[in-house]
Amino acid sequence: MMIGLLVCIMVATPQEEALLKELEKMLGTPYRWGTTDCSGVISIAARRAGLVVRRTTTRRMYQEWPKVEARRGTAPIFSHGKGPAHVGVWILAGKAFIHSSSSRGVMVSDEQSNIEWWRPRILSSHQIPIEVPHRMGYK
Repeated sequence: MMIGLLVCIMVATPQEEALLKELEKMLGTPYRWGTTDCSGVISIAARRAGLVVRRTTTRRMYQEWPKVEARRGTAPIFSHGKGPAHVGVWILAGKAFIHSSSSRGVMVSDEQSNIEWWRPRILSSHQIPIEVPHRMGYK
């Protein structure tokens, strides 16, 4: 007897896809603390997509944003040993994320670059609290 398998493909919402599209346009942007740092690029990309993600610290993101299973469009939060210290956005959950590196600017970390360095430092993944202005037409 054959038993069917239920496959759950978790995809990004339209708002998360819009955020990712804007983040990808920012690839190569130099890192600047306070503006294009790891949390700053998420806020900037959201604004460019016509969305709102309130600017906050990585520690507050870790404490306040809802924890979820990692998937495209969610935010992995990392530790450097002293609690939450870095954030990005998953392009491919567990395999690739986009973030602002202090040494390389906005970049993708994946299997071909340095994901192995980041993987043991993941604390959790979080839903990005995207606010959608009514004029955007998202549901």
